[in-house]
Amino acid sequence: MKPNSYLFLYTIGPVQSFIARARKTRDLWSGSALLSELSLKTVLYAQQKFKAQPIFPRIDGGKKFMPNRFLVMIETDKIEEVGKQLEQYTRKLLEQRANDVLKHVKKMPPSFDEQIKKFLQIYWVAIPCENGEYPEKFSEIERLLAAVKNVRAFEPLREPQGRKCSLSGERIALFYNERNKPSGIVPEAVPVGGFRLTPGEALDAIGFLKRCYQPANADKSLSFPSTAEIALSEFLARFPKPQLLSDYKKLFEGEGYSFDAQLFFEENLTEQYFRKYGIEVDPEKAKELLEKIKKEAQKENLIFQKYYAIVMLDGDNVGAWLSGSKFNSKSKFSRDNLLEYHTHVSKQLGLYAQEVEKLFSAHKGKGALIYCGGDDVLAFVNLAHLAPILKNLREKLPDLDGTGRYTATAGVVIAHYKIPLSEVLKWVRKIEKEAKDRDQNKDKLAIAVLKHSGEIEKCVIPWYLLDNTPVLDILQKLHNAWRGELLSTNFVRQLFNSFHRLLDTEGDFMHKNLLSVEMERLVKRSVLNKGKTGEGKEYIDALVKQLNQFLVENPKLKDFMSFLGIADFMERKVK
Repeated sequence: MKPNSYLFLYTIGPVQSFIARARKTRDLWSGSALLSELSLKTVLYAQQKFKAQPIFPRIDGGKKFMPNRFLVMIETDKIEEVGKQLEQYTRKLLEQRANDVLKHVKKMPPSFDEQIKKFLQIYWVAIPCENGEYPEKFSEIERLLAAVKNVRAFEPLREPQGRKCSLSGERIALFYNERNKPSGIVPEAVPVGGFRLTPGEALDAIGFLKRCYQPANADKSLSFPSTAEIALSEFLARFPKPQLLSDYKKLFEGEGYSFDAQLFFEENLTEQYFRKYGIEVDPEKAKELLEKIKKEAQKENLIFQKYYAIVMLDGDNVGAWLSGSKFNSKSKFSRDNLLEYHTHVSKQLGLYAQEVEKLFSAHKGKGALIYCGGDDVLAFVNLAHLAPILKNLREKLPDLDGTGRYTATAGVVIAHYKIPLSEVLKWVRKIEKEAKDRDQNKDKLAIAVLKHSGEIEKCVIPWYLLDNTPVLDILQKLHNAWRGELLSTNFVRQLFNSFHRLLDTEGDFMHKNLLSVEMERLVKRSVLNKGKTGEGKEYIDALVKQLNQFLVENPKLKDFMSFLGIADFMERKVK
């Protein structure tokens, strides 16, 4: 007798603790990589052990990023046993990864195993699904999963009072830097040598696993760049004498310390900084070598960039697309062939993820990709490459139903390397949500600049003008005009000083025609000699025309002026 066919949905959490809670870029990357490994290996196990047929996401041998959930079809008469075995497999895999990182310490804290075993939140739902029932069953299984999450009992972790983890703030810390034992740490906590924990930092079992995690079969030297290194990546790639950089890094080689790009900034070459991180180097000697690097950089007009960007892009209305409610008369699919459509979507999102990976791997100086699951992207980007990368991310979006209507919204935060990463992550989530909530069409780009002074400037803008001109092209043209000495940046500040006090409570100004005339006048006053004749003049005239079009079409004047302010800021920070 043929076994029953089931639609099976499996999720692994908590995502927030796995990924978003981070003090270092490595925490963010390793949380994403670890969750991807757990999810991918579990669905591969389901294929091997139970002949599961994946629907979402597309599974292939070279898959690097994996969502925390998967949907498959399984034929079995013991579906409950299948669910239990998959859950046991996932939990066992996490325990194996946790045991792998214990090689970095002399002994295991007694509470380590319990923190690991009680961390995962795994939910799965299975419903019978025969031929022709898929559209209804797909809608039903999503509702059932939500219900299961709401009623599942929570198993508390009973622990003694003590210093909490610096990452999660939930569980007691079990590891600390041996050079600085934090107050309130529990007696069972274990000191850790080397550079994995900064002085004063304390981590629980999950935090320590993230800090030390290496994917299976990965290069032992695998590392993830710090925010300072991402900010400097274009500088380092273009610096004319790499041997000078290498000699500077060798100065800091020593037991228990790993070179960080923060040491390229003179403000960190102090006895206090060196003492905190256990660097046994004379600060004055370091300054002498750094001065040589500065002189070479000045010859090439290179600056030590202190700002970087983090990008969070999310597909718009993905749930509605998957349900089939976004179909129209021009769509190549319908609810009647929803399973075929889901196979198509899974393939298209997988191909998009591959394109994004290529975008970042083509040139290491561009930044670093944290995650790309197909409908969402999280990445660090060097400012010199921000505009072209954002443009590529939007332009390469897949066509989900043959109509080209699938869109995405992105939040971008430009931040100083010394601003805590946790704060930057809060802001990128906030600004991305603000863009999503701007109007029902979504399809927006939000940018916020967190300056070291504490000042914040932000804007929400469309990806395209009504004639399909990419707004990011206008940003690039502004930078080209400034760098080509066609135009000075004076008009941006003059325009702001003239109109920012006239904005209404909604951040708008009803007489945009007046602003348009004044902007054109100020731009012409800021034109330099190269922009007054010939091709230079034609370039400026075309730029003014596009700026006016953007001004008229953008719903809020405040966003337009902030866009110009952010462009000006980026120009001053990128060489």
